Amino acid sequence: MKKIFITTGTIPKAITAAVLSLSIITPASMLTANAATITYKVKSGDTLSAIAKKYKVSLTSLKSTNKISNANKIKVGLVLKIPSTTTKTPIKKPSTTASKTAVKPAVSVKKPAATTKPKAKPTTYKVVKGDTLSKIAKKFGLTVAQLKSYNSLKSDIIKIGQVLKLTAPTAAKPAAKPAAPKPVVKQPTVEAPKSVQPKGDTYKVVAGDTLFLIAKANGLTVAKMKEYNNLTSDSIYAGQVLRLTAPEGSVGQPVPQGEFVDYITNYNLSSQQKANFIHQVAPEAILAWKEYKILPSLTIAQAILESYYGISWLSVKGNNYFGIKADNSWKGDYVSMPTREFDSNGVEFVLTEKFRKYSSIHESIVDHSKFLLRPRYANIIGVTDYMAATKNIQQDGYATDPNYAKLLQAKITQHNLTQYDVQAGAIPSAN
Repeated sequence: MKKIFITTGTIPKAITAAVLSLSIITPASMLTANAATITYKVKSGDTLSAIAKKYKVSLTSLKSTNKISNANKIKVGLVLKIPSTTTKTPIKKPSTTASKTAVKPAVSVKKPAATTKPKAKPTTYKVVKGDTLSKIAKKFGLTVAQLKSYNSLKSDIIKIGQVLKLTAPTAAKPAAKPAAPKPVVKQPTVEAPKSVQPKGDTYKVVAGDTLFLIAKANGLTVAKMKEYNNLTSDSIYAGQVLRLTAPEGSVGQPVPQGEFVDYITNYNLSSQQKANFIHQVAPEAILAWKEYKILPSLTIAQAILESYYGISWLSVKGNNYFGIKADNSWKGDYVSMPTREFDSNGVEFVLTEKFRKYSSIHESIVDHSKFLLRPRYANIIGVTDYMAATKNIQQDGYATDPNYAKLLQAKITQHNLTQYDVQAGAIPSAN
C-alpha cells in the first residue's frame, strides 16, 4: 500500500497571510504542491529505474532525493521519497485592450453586365425539299408528336412549301374594348409541283464518308440507312448513291404516278452489288427447283427484274422480291405501293396496289414458288429451257408488260444465270 506522509508545523501568521493573499490572485492550478510528499516501499523484484519510471521522475532525481549512490543496490522494505514533479506555469494576462482602429473590408461594387436581348425563336417554318417531320422537330428542339399536335397532323406526311407552326397555339385573350378590325392580308401560298419528283432524297458517297456520318448529317440512324438501301453491312464506296428517305419521298408525298419505276431504277449499282444480290438469291432458287421444279434461272431473273437487285421500296419495306400482290386469298400483312401496269393495248398506267409483305427473302422465294404452282402456271413446272420458261410465264399473265419475257431473258444471259440451273441439276453442264 502507498503511504502519503504530510509534514506539518507552525507557520507564522505573516507567511499564512501571504499565502492566502497569493491564492486569491493566483489560480490554484498555478501553485506548487510541495506540502505533500509521496513515498514508496521497495518490494522484492523492484529496481530503482522501474520505480522512477512508474512515478514519472528521473532516476537521478530519485537517487538524489534518497541519497542513493548505487542504483543497483536497494533493499526490500526501504522507504523511498518520490520527488515532486509539479512545476509553475507563468500566468499570461489576457489582453484588456481592443484594437483602436478597425479596418473596414473593401466593398467592390460590380456593375451589372450589359444584357443583350435573346433572339426571338421562330414560330413557323416553311418546308423545303429534303425535309422530314423528324428532321424539322430535331432542328427546333421539338418532338414529332409536338409538331403534329401544333399543326393538327394525323400522319407524318408534309409537303414542300407547307408552313408549320413551331409553338402551341394560344387562346386569344378577350379585349377590354372592341378594337377596330384590321384588314386581313392573305399571304400567297406556293404549291409544290404536282408531278415533279422530290430532289435531295439521295446522296452520292465521296471519299472519307462513312454510313454513320451520312446518317448523322441527314438526321437518320444507321439502321434506317441500311433499311432504305437494303444494306447488310456498314460498307459503302465512293460514287455509291444512297437513298435518304422512305418510300413516300423526302417530304412524305407519294411518288408521282408514272415515275415510280424510273425512281427505282435510276440508281447505278456496281457489278459487285448486283453479284452480291444474285449470290443471296441463288441458293434459295436452287432449293425451289429441288422442292417445286421452278427453274433457278427464272426465279433469279424475276427477283432481279421485280426488285431491281433488292433495292426497290417493295423489297426493302416488304421483303417482296417478286411483286406478288395481296389478293383475297392472302391472309398475311401487306404494303400499299404504286405500280406500273399496261392495258391490253400496251398503254402504260400507274395505280396503287396492295402487295404481300414477308419477314425474309427466304419466305418471299418460297411463297413465289407456291404461287407458281397454281394451275394457270402449270406449263412452267419442270421446264428446263429458260427461253420456254420465260415465254410461258408471260403468256400465263404473270406480268402485264408486253416485253416481260425479253427482259427476263436479258437478265439470264447478262449474268449467266443458267449456271445455277446446272448446279441444281436441272440441266447438264456444257462441259
